[in-house]
Amino acid sequence: GEIVGYTEMLNEARQIATKRMVDEAKEMDADAVIGVKYGSSQVMSGAAEVIAYGTAVKYKYKDCQTDIKKNTEQIRDLTSQSKVM
Repeated sequence: GEIVGYTEMLNEARQIATKRMVDEAKEMDADAVIGVKYGSSQVMSGAAEVIAYGTAVKYKYKDCQTDIKKNTEQIRDLTSQSKVM
């Protein structure tokens, strides 16, 4: 059966590992952590380690309105050129 105390300890260790990962990502000025995975292994009888890892990412904001305007102008230019031919 389940050993409740051991399960609680592993849950707490996972929370600590997650916090450390997020804190490290914040130090790198990341906006998010993606692809998060957890691992655990028994290091000795009654003790385990828990690791959390993922990829810290920085969002790159792009002005969508500017892109739409440029694309619309390009379509107009192409349409005009095709009418001339």
